[in-house]
Amino acid sequence: MSQLVSFYETAPVTDKRGLLTDVIQRPMQVRSGYDVVEGEVVPRVVYVQAPIEGRPLLVPFGQYDAWSLRQRFEEALRVMNTLGACEIECATYSARRNAVAARVGVGPMAGWGKVTRTQSTDFDYSFSGSGASPRDPGPIRWTNIPGLDAAKQSVLLNGGRRVEITIESESEFAADSDLARRLKSAGLVLGLEGRTQAKTLLRIKAEFPAV
Repeated sequence: MSQLVSFYETAPVTDKRGLLTDVIQRPMQVRSGYDVVEGEVVPRVVYVQAPIEGRPLLVPFGQYDAWSLRQRFEEALRVMNTLGACEIECATYSARRNAVAARVGVGPMAGWGKVTRTQSTDFDYSFSGSGASPRDPGPIRWTNIPGLDAAKQSVLLNGGRRVEITIESESEFAADSDLARRLKSAGLVLGLEGRTQAKTLLRIKAEFPAV
């Protein structure tokens, strides 16, 4: 999980168990060492430190999931285009967590239910063209896009013709997650709250011309 950071003016926030262990709390005096995706560092707001290379970038907890999904989507498209894709298609799906009948000990065992196609979203995308000779897209900025680096190597080194990448939203940052409830109960602020725990999946398929 990505690192959570919050800043305090006089003293760290505590809960009934003492000092919070979910969040790294720092004094406001060190805020200049961080960049914020929008605005300035605000005390008591919980930020997620984005897993990207370079200077630490903070995103308010409640905005992180949607922001992260968009950033990873754009990075995957950048890589596919630089590799010379002749066709790119992205479709959006949703998966909801359902309780199943099996029981182990006390309480229901939860599992992912069926994945269903979402009607239309800002992420739906398609492209068709002649393609181009593959170029190295350079370092991948996001370190948590499974398979993207392998796809890059497949096209550059082995002449790969077809790539499929799945990017998932991060349910621990949902507005109704257990973590969000713990943070709010301790008096911390999550920022603009986003979606609930329905998981969003972006499936990107790319075709490459024969070299």
